[in-house]
Amino acid sequence: MTTVQTSVYEPLTEPKAVSLAVRLGLFRDGAPLLCREIGDGNLNLVFHIVDQETKQGVIIKQALPYAKVVGESWPLTLKRAVIESNALRTFASYVPQYVPKVYYSDESLAITVMEDLSRLQIARKVDRRKNVSAFVPAYRRVCRQDGVLYV
Repeated sequence: MTTVQTSVYEPLTEPKAVSLAVRLGLFRDGAPLLCREIGDGNLNLVFHIVDQETKQGVIIKQALPYAKVVGESWPLTLKRAVIESNALRTFASYVPQYVPKVYYSDESLAITVMEDLSRLQIARKVDRRKNVSAFVPAYRRVCRQDGVLYV
């Protein structure tokens, strides 16, 4: 006898991402929401949803079961979404001020819903030659949490 598992996974779209955020109670019903897909990589779908009145937002990240650039011929495990979500929660237990809050995760859909940090600069886009000294004190504080400086 063979057992066949039916996956409930399906890639999110902007309307489905908005529906999920509302269903989770992250926005009030009827709020004027703007959703954009902002992912720039090959492994995930990333949606930024913002309430146009309050300017509050969330990020919904969904792992894809393949690399976009190659397609389904290069399968990837969806378990990486659970690993990332658990890692964020673990990191937050040590340094919550440096980690986005995870509001929700769904293993079968490979989704993590997290705090919107778009007010911050992305480190890889910053001219590090001019700004590296601004990052050093925070980096050292994070690394010293367990009494060891990893430099």
